[in-house]
Amino acid sequence: MATVLEVQKRISPLTKKATLESIAFQELKKLREILLDIQKIRLNKGLDTSGKVIGTYSFSTELIAKFENPIKPKRFGQPYNFEYTGDFFKGMQLVFKQNEAVFTGKSTNQELLVAKYDDLMGYTDDEWVEFLKTKLQPAFIKEFRNRAKL
Repeated sequence: MATVLEVQKRISPLTKKATLESIAFQELKKLREILLDIQKIRLNKGLDTSGKVIGTYSFSTELIAKFENPIKPKRFGQPYNFEYTGDFFKGMQLVFKQNEAVFTGKSTNQELLVAKYDDLMGYTDDEWVEFLKTKLQPAFIKEFRNRAKL
């Protein structure tokens, strides 16, 4: 069993901002697929990063879609679901650079969609808080316990 001073010495690096940022960034990388899933679920509901409906399908879009057979139906008055061919969701990536995470994609439509809709990529406050509570916080607790050797 360690003394209080030994535990304090082991966890002292966790008081530094740079150390905490580094741990958070490493955990975010590990949780990349979950972050992408959260993004896709929100977009599939047609919501922007403030939780508002981005737009709804027109009657003409519904008619065209019936002939083109998209992955998800396009019904008049329903929110956009951003799944037509599936390329947008399949190509979506979360790339980590230095101290930032950036959504990118392999779909040719991604640039057009991001340019057209300001708050397309990212998270609502509620999504982010839920992610922090259920995924990132437990990772920090585990790191603390590992460093403290508890």
